[in-house]
Amino acid sequence: MLTLSALVGAALMARAVDDRELSDELLAAVAEQLKRNESPA
Repeated sequence: MLTLSALVGAALMARAVDDRELSDELLAAVAEQLKRNESPA
C-alpha cells in the first residue's frame, strides 16, 4: 500500500509542476527511496 501511495503521489506532484527538470527529480527521488525500502519477498 505504501508503494502504491508513493507512486501515485509522485506522479501527481510531477504532473503538477511546470518544470520538466523538477518533475524528473521528483520521480527519481521517489523511485530511489522505494528501491531502498524494498523488502525481500
